[in-house]
Amino acid sequence: MSFKYDVFISYGSKDRPYAMRLNESLKLLSRAYAPFFDAASLRAGDDWEHQIQQALEASRHLVVLWSDHAKSSDWVLREIWTYYATAKPKTNMNRRLVFVNLQGINEAMRGFQQVNRPQLLTSYPAIQSVTNETWRDLMRDVEEGLNPSRPLPVPVVVLTMKEAELAQFSPEQWQQVSEDFDLPKDVISERYGLTRADWRPFGGGETIATVLEKIKNQMAATFQAFRPYWNPPDESFWLDISEARNYVSRVFDTGEVAVLIVDPVALHRHDVHQRLMFFQESLSSSRVVVLTLPHFNARPEILQLRSALMNRGAPYFDDYFQLAVRPRRRVAAHCGWNITDLDDIQRLILAATVHLGAEANRESGSTFLRHGS
Repeated sequence: MSFKYDVFISYGSKDRPYAMRLNESLKLLSRAYAPFFDAASLRAGDDWEHQIQQALEASRHLVVLWSDHAKSSDWVLREIWTYYATAKPKTNMNRRLVFVNLQGINEAMRGFQQVNRPQLLTSYPAIQSVTNETWRDLMRDVEEGLNPSRPLPVPVVVLTMKEAELAQFSPEQWQQVSEDFDLPKDVISERYGLTRADWRPFGGGETIATVLEKIKNQMAATFQAFRPYWNPPDESFWLDISEARNYVSRVFDTGEVAVLIVDPVALHRHDVHQRLMFFQESLSSSRVVVLTLPHFNARPEILQLRSALMNRGAPYFDDYFQLAVRPRRRVAAHCGWNITDLDDIQRLILAATVHLGAEANRESGSTFLRHGS
């Protein structure tokens, strides 16, 4: 089936600045999308509603700018469900439904690609506060979302805290932290920022958001038939204890692979420890990866040992350090190693995805920008 348009962008009218910027950015992507923009293309006297409906039906993909404005827009909701019914993106991998989350998450559509950029969510609705770097990352996610390979949502929860929450530690808590980690208060304090995404493990300069981005890219390079993306909880996970429990049971525990990352210092906070308890049943699943990340670098001797094992013991250690999907041989033992850097995290996450190998073997234009109400 041929399509007149590649992408139909749906948005609420108050999010028009984001839609206009997305429209312009799509022209610059590698596939050189040629946009159909309603304000420029619809003429006086046109049957506006009919033209919009025709364009929706003639579009290969649908990208939705999701916010409270979109959620309350009858037009946006109608476009989503019309596309869902006609394109059948749940089973038709050549038709993509992508949500760019400006505010919140569309809970009813978690099974589809959800683009979640913490910096974008934090800046909304002030588009002028969105940095060029954040927007470039967003467009890369959108382009990946239009990829016909099967999306693989990976629930990920980072149990950490903000610098403002660390500042609330009592002298007794700081004494416990000192006893646990033997690190000065100022060293620990500099690992935190304004948001949880700003936490910097491993004693380096990279935030957990950057670490997760690298892991996702490594997973994408490893898989052929799947396009993994992170599916984190929204802020209600931290604001409402019932929402946190529901996310774990409804999203995390049902994922094909799921990742829990624990900041050990943050466990001194009651709200973090309380949410950790919701993941007790998750420990029984081979599809779950649980990681605790330290606030210090790996000892050079440990990294040197791993390098020696990989170089001198190859290929014996390949299935441990450099997992393939589908695996060359099944390693039944659940091996452990000091989680001290990015390579170890990637190895463990890929280990939890080996069950996707069989499926991986089996599955070996223009933009339409519309104005919501």
